[in-house]
Order: sequence, then C-alpha cells, then structure tokens
Amino acid sequence: LLGGIGWRASLVDLGVLLYVGALCASELINNGLAQAQSLLFFLLATAVLPYVLAKRYLGEPYFQFRFARVLVLLLAFIAAVSVFEFRLGLNFFRTVTGTMFPGQADPHIFVQYRLGYGRIAGPFEHAIFCGMAMGIGLILQSWLAASGGWRDRLRFIPVRRLRHPWIITAILCAGLLMTMSRGPVLAAALGMAIAAIPSMRRHPKLILRWGLILMLCVFV
Repeated sequence: LLGGIGWRASLVDLGVLLYVGALCASELINNGLAQAQSLLFFLLATAVLPYVLAKRYLGEPYFQFRFARVLVLLLAFIAAVSVFEFRLGLNFFRTVTGTMFPGQADPHIFVQYRLGYGRIAGPFEHAIFCGMAMGIGLILQSWLAASGGWRDRLRFIPVRRLRHPWIITAILCAGLLMTMSRGPVLAAALGMAIAAIPSMRRHPKLILRWGLILMLCVFV
C-alpha cells in the first residue's frame, strides 16, 4: 500500500501512530503482554489499516464521490429500516444477526427509550454512535448535493441519476433525530454550518438560516 504510491508523511500519521502506541503501552503496563498484543492487532485492523486505505484512495476525487455516495446510501437505508426500532422497539439488525448466530440476547433489551420512543442504534453499539454516523452522512450528503455528486449513474440502482437528492437528506435528518442524542445533533448542525461558510459569502440569507437552526438545536 505504501510502496510506489507517493506516500507523504504528515502530522496526522504521527498522531495515529502515537495514539496506537499509547494505548498499547497502557495495556502492557496494566494487563500484561498478552492483552497488549491482542489490542495491537485489533488497532492495526480497525485504526491503522482503515486510515492507510482512506489516505491512499480517498485522495482522488473519483473515489471521493463514489465512497461518499455509497456511505450516504447505506446510512439512509439504516435510517429507513430503523423506523421499526423507533416505533416498536425492535432492532432489525440485531434481530437478523440473532437468527444467524443463535444464543444472542433478546434484541429488545438493547433498545433505550426516551419520551416513549426507542432511540435507534441500527447496527451500531449505541444510539450516540448511530447519531454520529448519521451526522457525518448528513454533512457528506450536503456536499454531494452542492457539488453535483448525484448526477452520474449509480450502477447498483436501476435509475440514471438521483433527481431529488433532498429525499436522502430528509431520511438522514429523520435518522439523526430518531437517535434522540443531543450531542450528535448539535455537532451535525455545527458541522453543516461550518461547511456552508463558503456559500454564505454568496448567499447572506444562509447566515440567518443556519443561525436559527443552531438556536433551535441548542433549545431542543
């Protein structure tokens, strides 16, 4: 992955290595060599390798659009399916995996309730993580809609192009709100406001719009 691709070292690379090294050193001091080795292999597979792949491939605009579209569509699917969890308290993903792997706990016990509705978690461990993913998807979707990322044909969907990308935006917004997690909602609103700064110079009305959205999120 690193050979012959013009890898450029950066401070982020150093930060990733220091993060992995600090975690493994802490595990070694507290729990011994065996646990530290297990953690090292876990971090190599879940932190270092994804980072290397992302830096290698997502630097090219073609792969950026493809990756963002696939991620946004997957999150929109999760949000749409999770309506059952929000209304009925049934996690679809844990129910499916429970049938494939017997002996799992009842999927109902993982659902947290707030105001009488289930906080959707989808395939994630907690509703907060699901909210973080929905927020990231919402920011990517706003970028795709603004840069014409939905104009090309999607190979795995029998349509020439997505004519109404606002539908996906609405689905992701609903998914974010169904998590009922204040932190991810505030972070997504702030992130989209920061991403819209270049457009605010051309459209001053966006400043008032995003200001009202942030005030509403803080109030909620």
